[in-house]
Order: sequence, then structure tokens, then C-alpha cells
Amino acid sequence: MNTVVVENLRTAKSEAVLAIARNRDLA
Repeated sequence: MNTVVVENLRTAKSEAVLAIARNRDLA
């Protein structure tokens, strides 16, 4: 797989985790 794609997926996953954590704090 392309390294750039892997990096983008990793970043997107990290951002999703952060967003979920933020939503949990707001709930």
C-alpha cells in the first residue's frame, strides 16, 4: 500500500478518536 495513504488513514483515525473523546466529554 502507498505510504501516503497509510499516513492519511492513521491521521484520520486519530482525529476520529479525538472527536469521539470530545463528544464523550460534552455528553
